[in-house]
Amino acid sequence: MSKKSLQHIYKNHEGKVSDKWTLYISEYERLFADFRTVPVRLLEIGIQNGGSLDIWSKYFDTLKKAVGCEINPDSGKLKYENPNVMVVIGDANEDPTEQEILEQCQSFEIIIDDGSHKSSDIISSFNRYFPYLENNGVYVAEDLHCSYWNEFGGGLFDPFSSMAFFKHLADIINHESWGINKKRVDLLRNFEEHYQLSFNEDILRTIHSIEFMNSMCVIHKASPEQNLLGERIITGQSDEVLSLSNMPRDFEKFVPDESDNKWSSHSFNLELSYSSKLKEIEQLKKQNSTFEEEIANLKQTNTDLNQLVQNILSSHSWLITRPLRGFGRAARSLKKLIDPRRYQDMTSNYDVWSRVTGIKEAEEILTRLPELKSPMISIILPTYNTKEKILRACIESVLAQTYSNWELCIADDASTKSRVRDVINEYSKQDSRIKSVFRTENGHISEAMISAAELMEGDYISFLDHDDELNKNALLFIVDAINRSPESEFFYSDEDHINEHGKHQSPFFKPDWSPSLLCSQNYIGHFLCLSKSLYERVGGIRRGFDGAQDYDLVLRAGDAAKNVYHIPKVLYHWREHENSTASNAECKPYAHDAGKAAVADFLNQKYGSRFIKVNDGEGLFTYSPQFRFDSEHRVSIIIPTKDKIDLLDDCIESIRNRSSHINWEIIIVDNRSEETASKEYFSTVVQDSRIKVVEADVEFNWSMINNIGAKAATGDVFVFLNNDTLVITPDWIEKLASMASLPEVGLVGPQLLYEDNTIQHAGVVVGMGGWADHVFKNQLPVHRSGPFVSPMLNRNVLAITGACQVIERAKFEQLGGFDEQFIICGSDVDICIRAHQQGLQNVYCADAALHHLESKSRSSFIPKQDFLMSEIRYAPYRNDKGDPYFNENLDLMSTMPRMLTNA
Repeated sequence: MSKKSLQHIYKNHEGKVSDKWTLYISEYERLFADFRTVPVRLLEIGIQNGGSLDIWSKYFDTLKKAVGCEINPDSGKLKYENPNVMVVIGDANEDPTEQEILEQCQSFEIIIDDGSHKSSDIISSFNRYFPYLENNGVYVAEDLHCSYWNEFGGGLFDPFSSMAFFKHLADIINHESWGINKKRVDLLRNFEEHYQLSFNEDILRTIHSIEFMNSMCVIHKASPEQNLLGERIITGQSDEVLSLSNMPRDFEKFVPDESDNKWSSHSFNLELSYSSKLKEIEQLKKQNSTFEEEIANLKQTNTDLNQLVQNILSSHSWLITRPLRGFGRAARSLKKLIDPRRYQDMTSNYDVWSRVTGIKEAEEILTRLPELKSPMISIILPTYNTKEKILRACIESVLAQTYSNWELCIADDASTKSRVRDVINEYSKQDSRIKSVFRTENGHISEAMISAAELMEGDYISFLDHDDELNKNALLFIVDAINRSPESEFFYSDEDHINEHGKHQSPFFKPDWSPSLLCSQNYIGHFLCLSKSLYERVGGIRRGFDGAQDYDLVLRAGDAAKNVYHIPKVLYHWREHENSTASNAECKPYAHDAGKAAVADFLNQKYGSRFIKVNDGEGLFTYSPQFRFDSEHRVSIIIPTKDKIDLLDDCIESIRNRSSHINWEIIIVDNRSEETASKEYFSTVVQDSRIKVVEADVEFNWSMINNIGAKAATGDVFVFLNNDTLVITPDWIEKLASMASLPEVGLVGPQLLYEDNTIQHAGVVVGMGGWADHVFKNQLPVHRSGPFVSPMLNRNVLAITGACQVIERAKFEQLGGFDEQFIICGSDVDICIRAHQQGLQNVYCADAALHHLESKSRSSFIPKQDFLMSEIRYAPYRNDKGDPYFNENLDLMSTMPRMLTNA
């Protein structure tokens, strides 16, 4: 019996509407022809009016089951004469819908995705349903033209579009040819992170081939053994042109080692990096536009001021006061000469500043040196094919040290350049403090560092990269710190870069010990000094983390150290060149993955089941740890308010509609609302059983009102939230509450953005602006480097704003709640200071973001009482030792981190 073509069936179809592009119909004819003679089970995601299911039942005489999935509930009304046709209503990418589909049919020969056409849904559907496709089956994704459109989550160069994903699958087919030690799933890590998915290596092995047609992608499935090249078959006898007799027949032996090929070993995080850079460029364009507007305004102001000056100079009063003005000028000149806190232009003067700063302090230490404990410091230096000029500069920086009790332990990792050995031997003969070992096999950097450490005889161990340099007083300041803080076992300093011309630039002024920041980025860097006992106690350098072996050591040593000491001086100079991450972060892509593995291993050892995984951060070498916060834990969100119902309603609706954690309660603390609309709103909103209104019939006192809310709360974790905030990050509760639930953490706060999406809060610095202020305020929320840390990384802070503070109930009660001696402001910083003084760590969580419509809910008035209380409570950090999570080299009068000279 002759079968009618698919085109004929489509053209003559009546009944339920179906639409397909002409190309699709001709391609389906080719793809599905062989299935017309065998039993067929078909799944179609997205059926709208349902006509396509009718057509498939006519086309496949042997149709065993056709399941259509449609999110529109109206499609549930569709009825079919063929009993083998079924419709499932629901989102195909939700578990209940998947379960219902599988109840109808456990596997399929054909799967067609004609659903939402959004890249996120297409990729998620493939990950979810391709495992249910039988071997020799066909998976089709339709309407991929949408992957080029922003509305559907795509764009021509969008690294996370559905087309970008399917292109990656083409490389996965050729996995056996890669020549590097990577799994197929590694190629899709960025898609996993971006869409919160998890791909299966065994499933990816079953992808046999991929076809691209206009707006279509077809993926064929086969058993893994059918997808290999197999044995090389050589036939015939005459090989006069090229002999193939010695050619390997096993393809695995044929594939070269491509681990040193930068285009193969390059980071699989390119998409993430590219996406981040595009975002940063857009943000910078916006910032540039703002700057241009500000410049225009300043030019106009300058013109107005010049006119004003001319008017004053020509006035009669100016002429008769000339003698008095002479004295004033002299006084101001004297003040300028003796003022120790003069600013400088970092870009033009930093190189000079870096060469002279600390000289007087070093001279003072040298005068006391005979009285100080003078331990031997062993410097570990691994080398491999180092350029001679750079290696000499590195070793010379050690020889130039003003502190002399050191040894330099060099391990060369089987360099192929003979000059490396010659230079090392030359210096070893020149100075007996220089020891060396030459490895016979290249084992990579971890092995080289272990070999160098075996030469160590010192009391302390420090580390130097073969292309970097030490400040001449580096060891002197280390020894001074050892004497100042005998209990400390771990020392680190600030750092900068040396460019190709030898100029110092790009200083990085670090905070004091910040465990949260360390798990987001190795901010300690290369130069650290550990007591020998600590180094041995934690097991020293470990194998398996090449490229991040120092990061792995820092994580373990920092956690085990009795005390960590930060020296706020630039003692290490990181050289910029084409093969250094100082100037090219992407030159060592493997180091990013090694760092991620090191953080994951550390957090798994430290927190066990509390830890879930490490996600990639905003840029290369940055990370975002994820901790567990189970759904049975209740969160109490405490929101004080007085009228302003429009703000309050927006705030609560954003919690309801955007929060992924649903086990919460909202405590609205009503502080004498007066408007009728407020009373009506309160009576309506409590119809949601998770929301209750508590009366605070007291004079306005922010601390007291929040304490009243806390007493009425039943949750395990408290969120103190302003009524003028809006949720941005759906899993904000999980991120903040999971971090607040870690045993050593006190209070946690998110990134808060103004309505224009510039930063309102990224941590509070006590002493900034004279009292306390928000660092990075009014800046764009983009990842950046220097002269301080990035606002897009989690880090420890001394304080966070009360607009959104998260803390465990038990810790809040342990601290005694908010101090009610503060009336309007200051108690949010005060409770953070008290937590810090009790040994708890406060955390700014950049991974969670909310909008804060600051000042819309209250006036800017601050009572005298709050100033008096703040003066008392802030005193140690305002006046004496400073905020430990800022840096004394940075200007406290600028919310945008910038260097301060003579600090």
